Amino acid sequence: MTETEPKVAIITGGSQGIGAGLVDAYRQRGWAVVANSLSIKPSKDPDILTVQGDVSEQATADRIMSQALDRFGRALTALTKGGLAAVTKSLAVEYASRGIRVNAVAPGITQTPLQPPESYTPGALVGKLPPLGRVGQVSDIVDGILYLESASYVTGEILYIDGGRTA
Repeated sequence: MTETEPKVAIITGGSQGIGAGLVDAYRQRGWAVVANSLSIKPSKDPDILTVQGDVSEQATADRIMSQALDRFGRALTALTKGGLAAVTKSLAVEYASRGIRVNAVAPGITQTPLQPPESYTPGALVGKLPPLGRVGQVSDIVDGILYLESASYVTGEILYIDGGRTA
């Protein structure tokens, strides 16, 4: 990879919520992104490749990797919204065999557009808030992932971004 070639991230669940936040954050850092989800639309940004489909299906996993390599020639990071359990085992093996760093985050209660706003009211969260006393935001999760990205000697880790619940 030369200095003029962008780094490439693969992000599943990239059409909304945490995944969309990650797509935006990586693009802001100058990375090319391969974004996947069941309902993702094509992007006008030439450095975002969208691959529609269910990542738990082998054919989709194969398309993600082959299209990433065809378009950008490589991939350096893989981020899966649902964790590696949602990704086919062969895709995880493919990532590792190509030297792609894989870390995982374990988000706690996080406010995303996927849940109705009333699910975040104080009454709905009685006894569920973590020690920090607030619901996590998409930006909290994105910040944790960007930390893992910038920590070049950290790989194979699970970072709990849960407001201290597991502490």
